[in-house]
Amino acid sequence: MSLKNIDKISSDTQLSTFLAHGKCRRLHDINLNGDLVDDNLSLLFNPFLLSNDKDSIKRFKNGEINFIVLRNTGFNLKDSLITNDAVNTQLPASFIASVFTHLGISPVTYQGENNGLLFRKVTPIKSFEHTQSSLGAKEYLGFHVDNNHMALSNEHDNNHGSVSPDYLSLFCIRNNERISTELADITLALNQLSPKEINILKSPRFRIAFPDSFEVQGDIVAPVIVKNENGLCSRFDAAFTEPVDNETQQVFNKLNQRLNASAISITLNSGDLLIFRNQQMAHSRRSFIPKYNGYDRFLLRVFGVDSLTGVKSVSPTTPYYSIAV
Repeated sequence: MSLKNIDKISSDTQLSTFLAHGKCRRLHDINLNGDLVDDNLSLLFNPFLLSNDKDSIKRFKNGEINFIVLRNTGFNLKDSLITNDAVNTQLPASFIASVFTHLGISPVTYQGENNGLLFRKVTPIKSFEHTQSSLGAKEYLGFHVDNNHMALSNEHDNNHGSVSPDYLSLFCIRNNERISTELADITLALNQLSPKEINILKSPRFRIAFPDSFEVQGDIVAPVIVKNENGLCSRFDAAFTEPVDNETQQVFNKLNQRLNASAISITLNSGDLLIFRNQQMAHSRRSFIPKYNGYDRFLLRVFGVDSLTGVKSVSPTTPYYSIAV
């Protein structure tokens, strides 16, 4: 689940040099050549048909790289004057669904968040402006893993709720503010820590609050890192995690520093789609001042899982609508 070709990088200098290198960008940016077709509806049958970078797509599916950015999809906003509430999102939603199908990803949404809808409209809402959620804007969103209060993929059992999302996707409809999504590979950041520090992060000594986006509030006490025969997963969240003592606080802060030091900025243009492994890549977003005029940053977010076996549906008629905890 990690970047196999850079797992052994062990110094901040080497890491920052690699991340700044053009090869890292080319490894993840995939041009779908959507401008080559007269009818972009044909790309809904196979969104990767015209891409010249089948290797990166394959590597993402195999877990060798942890994120991809699909560029030039052909589904960018054609009318820049149309307001967010008037945008028809059915075509972008169909495109995302096709990408998920070709990558073998199942969509999922969770009870108590987003009213059970698969597609979340990520755009600032004034009543949420000071919340640590995707609907806010004025608060900095520090590095975090979404829905980290749920069971991670490598610790889930069927006696509890559903598994945390394996994937998080963001489709850009509008981004006039040029707000970037910051990504940081958790394995790379952990390579900067000692074995003792990693063991501390693997201990259940962290109190993690439910995120603001959920209607029901609460907390769990759990490890930040879980590593076993099924791989490495993380529930890191800079804002909603309370280490139980000074030792855990120091190590937690150090991991946060390493994540920030290794971050990659991804700026999405209209029509771009970012997909990353939620439990292996922490993400963040800087604060910004929205205008609430219908032209603010507007993304579509969809969660995904590798398998629905870890998903407990609310009812048989809603296979993707799952019980969170």
